[in-house]
Amino acid sequence: MNTTNFLILLLIIGGLVVAKTIMKSRVNRKIYQSLQNNDESSYMKTLNSFSCKMSYPAFDREFMKLTFYMKKNELEKVHDQVSFILNEMNINDSQKIAVYRQAFYYYIKRASYKDSKKILEQVKQLDKYPNVIHAMEISYDVFVEKKANHIEEIKKKLDNMQESSEGRSNLELMLGLQYAYQGNQEDAKVYFQKALDHNEDAALEQVIHDAMGKYIK
Repeated sequence: MNTTNFLILLLIIGGLVVAKTIMKSRVNRKIYQSLQNNDESSYMKTLNSFSCKMSYPAFDREFMKLTFYMKKNELEKVHDQVSFILNEMNINDSQKIAVYRQAFYYYIKRASYKDSKKILEQVKQLDKYPNVIHAMEISYDVFVEKKANHIEEIKKKLDNMQESSEGRSNLELMLGLQYAYQGNQEDAKVYFQKALDHNEDAALEQVIHDAMGKYIK
């Protein structure tokens, strides 16, 4: 390839990169606007558009749909989307674990325990992610089985976390629940309040308030 042809090729590649960057920026703007307006029709139309398909892989687009349905608390659509991604798409194990994890905690927060159990049974087939699976097992023990055998383990996790760490409020909620199961209302109340103070999840906030109403007299 001579110098002229090489320069032309570089210009073409550069132009394509710039065009794709501009396209993705426009797609992101449309996605953001749809989310701000809570406009499901516009959001789905954008995700299904040619420009979005050129900007994001199929898994990313379908996962964004899943998180949107979860945010809207559209349970049947969540079921269908989880099933579609896991059963109809050709995805790798890291993508599977992301879907399993997202679905499991969604079902736990909404007390859809049969669904969370089903997800937990399926995720155990992926033996490459023992830490993720163990965390899910702890949540199932505490929220569903109402066991109080993970207090020390969760305390150690909290000791190694910063106050602003993601997931801290959920761990504090689980501590509060375990103390409540033991009849220790004083410590339960302390950790329920800590969970509220650190929480930024509206769905989890409702779970915390429900727990306080049920166990704190």
